[in-house]
Amino acid sequence: MIEHEEVQNNQRLPFYFYYDNKVMQPEHWHQGIELNYLIKGKDLRFALEGQTYHFNSGDIWLVNRRQIHSASGEAGEWEYGGG
Repeated sequence: MIEHEEVQNNQRLPFYFYYDNKVMQPEHWHQGIELNYLIKGKDLRFALEGQTYHFNSGDIWLVNRRQIHSASGEAGEWEYGGG
């Protein structure tokens, strides 16, 4: 079963804000739009509805509401945020 991840919504935007340093995120979905920014790290593998994308420091990507997604990467120093 794929989990629904609860996040804190920003009252002024249809986005939510989060900050994380763990690269391993199992499959999940949100009710809002997810805008991601990889601050530190390389070759973050982001799986979005069966398609895998690769991101490096400075990359930005968007996930539409209710799209099933997950993240993974090799052990290392990671830092990413979203809103």
